[in-house]
Amino acid sequence: MAFYKVQITTEGRDIRTVRKQYPQASVVKIDRNKSRSDRLTDARSLIEDAQSEIEELRDEMTSWFENLPESFQEGEKGSALEETAEKLGEAFDAIDEATSALDDVEFPGMYS
Repeated sequence: MAFYKVQITTEGRDIRTVRKQYPQASVVKIDRNKSRSDRLTDARSLIEDAQSEIEELRDEMTSWFENLPESFQEGEKGSALEETAEKLGEAFDAIDEATSALDDVEFPGMYS
């Protein structure tokens, strides 16, 4: 059986009212008054989660390759696994470089 995650954003005066409208949904209030700095922190966290997933996939491909018999490692399957692991490694490094650039982001004050 498959599982699906459905996300709906809606307006409401009160969280109880929204929960009544969507009884099977998990309802979470969204703080719309987050600072830019907090929003950037949230974005960084999402990026780090994605990077961690990419790293895990890369490690799985590497492990799969390493556990193949030598004859398969030198064949199409081995080549495909090596190439996939390499591309995932490149993506990991690119994300690492992008997140490093975020270290220098400073938002100007409203009245400075």
